[in-house]
Amino acid sequence: MHREESPAMMKTLTRIRLINWHYFINETIRVNGSFLISGENTSGKSTVLDAIQLVLTTNYRKFNTAANEKSSRDLKGYVRCKTGNEVSTYMRKGSVITYVALEFYEERTAKYFTLGVKIDSPDEESKLTIKWFNEESRLEELSFITSGRPSTSEEFRKNDKKLYLIAQASEARSRFDRRMGNVGDRFFEMI
Repeated sequence: MHREESPAMMKTLTRIRLINWHYFINETIRVNGSFLISGENTSGKSTVLDAIQLVLTTNYRKFNTAANEKSSRDLKGYVRCKTGNEVSTYMRKGSVITYVALEFYEERTAKYFTLGVKIDSPDEESKLTIKWFNEESRLEELSFITSGRPSTSEEFRKNDKKLYLIAQASEARSRFDRRMGNVGDRFFEMI
């Protein structure tokens, strides 16, 4: 069964927030309707697409397929900013916090909402801690930065209220699916 979303139910991506995501240190990318990402090789086109894919699918095992089907990029490489083909050359040392957030506008309610992920990498050897969030807010209402650095989980807030972070990717995917209008598995497989 093919389902088309009516304009009244449409959700439009309006901005992408990238903090410590590969070469992006603290960037907000504005999106206006359909958009084209263009640029020289290695300028970050696939990096932006992978950020969108990560949030919308909650899948962090498959990256850079837009540029290379046999890509070896991984989540830790994006968080710690892996450079070159060396075994472990990371630009970010010590503890690293990454945020990837997508802001949407919903036509039906005339309101904004944000879906995203917070990733903690305590050091180069430790396993990443990945948590997701779904907030009825604009990007600027969320405290991604505290005292000039990415916010810890305790500091990550909306209007001085600590945010609930979802620990399981499957729960986040289910919540994101509902928030996007119950688009279903086919939507996630296409991304």
